[in-house]
Amino acid sequence: MLAVPPNTVSCSCHKQPNISMPLSFFPLSFVHPGQHSMYKVSTPNSSFGTLSVNTMNCIQSSTPTHSSPSDGFSLRESYVYKQFRKFSQDDDCWSLLSLGFPSSDSKVIEFKFVDRMKRQFEFTVDSFQIVLDPLLSFYECNPAKSATPHFYPTVVAESVSGSFSEAVYHLENKLIATTEPEMIRGGGLLKYCRLLVSGYKPAEGVDVCTLEKYMSSRFFIDFQDILSQKVKLEAFLANHFAEHEINLKINYLRILYQVVSGSTICLMSHEHLQTLSLIAELLRYFIYYSHLNRSSLSLEWFAEKQNLILDKIYFGTQLFPVI
Repeated sequence: MLAVPPNTVSCSCHKQPNISMPLSFFPLSFVHPGQHSMYKVSTPNSSFGTLSVNTMNCIQSSTPTHSSPSDGFSLRESYVYKQFRKFSQDDDCWSLLSLGFPSSDSKVIEFKFVDRMKRQFEFTVDSFQIVLDPLLSFYECNPAKSATPHFYPTVVAESVSGSFSEAVYHLENKLIATTEPEMIRGGGLLKYCRLLVSGYKPAEGVDVCTLEKYMSSRFFIDFQDILSQKVKLEAFLANHFAEHEINLKINYLRILYQVVSGSTICLMSHEHLQTLSLIAELLRYFIYYSHLNRSSLSLEWFAEKQNLILDKIYFGTQLFPVI
C-alpha cells in the first residue's frame, strides 16, 4: 500500500494469502526518494521480520560496494531511522520501517507492512495504493524467470479514498480533502496543519469549520490528558520536520494554535487553555531558539575564514553569547 504525505506518493500493496513473498522481490524499485510505502501482507507477526530482512537485503544489493557496510548490523545502523511494530489479534496489525535520516538535502522513505488496518488513509493525497497480487502471482508461477520488456505482470494503482483521478488532482494542486475525519486516529489534526504549512489548501466544497471541529474532537478523544498531547506533538515535530527547519516549526505551531483555538468544542475551558498553553510554550521555545541562532557568532567559521588562531574568548559581551 503506498500512501502520500506532502511531496510524496503513497501506495498500498495487497498480497494474496496463499502466495509466499519471493526472496527476489524488490520493493525499492517501486518507490522514489520521499515516498511513504505501505506493503500489505496477509501473514501476521512472524512475517514482518522476514519483510524487514528482505528490505535490508535489497538495500545492500543496490548499494555501491565501496560504500556498503560490511555487516547487517552496521547496515541497519546506517540506513534505519526508526522501526515500529503494532501487533494485535483483533485490532490493527502492521510494521513500520523508516530508511534514511531527515536533512536539508534528503528525505526519509517509510515502508509500512500491513496485515490489518481499519483506516487506510488520512487525506486523499495519501490514499494511493498499488495492488501487487499480479506481481506476486507472476513470481510464483515463474520462479526461474524475470520480467522482460515483453513479459511482465500488470500492476494496478488505485485510491482507497474513492476517485483515483480526483486524488491525483488534489495531489498535483496541493488540495486538502478527506472523509469521516472522526474515524482517523488523532483526527488527522496534526497532519492537516502540516499540509497547511506546506502550502496545501482545502479543496473546493470542503466545509473547513466542520472539518476542523471533527478533527479536533477526535484528537482530544485519543489524547485526553496534557501529557499525552505533549508527547504526541513533540514526536510529530521530531518526525516530520528536520532539525534545522525552525521557522517551519514556528509557522506550524501558529497554525495549530489557530485551529485548536477556533474549532475545539469538546473540552472544558481549563482543558482548552491547558492545550493552548502547551502549544504556546513550544512556540516560545522555537522562537527563542531561532533568535539565539541568529544572534550567536560562529567562532569556528571566523577562525577558518580569516586563518586566525583563537587566543582568548570573553563571554558576556554584545558580540558573544553568555554560556
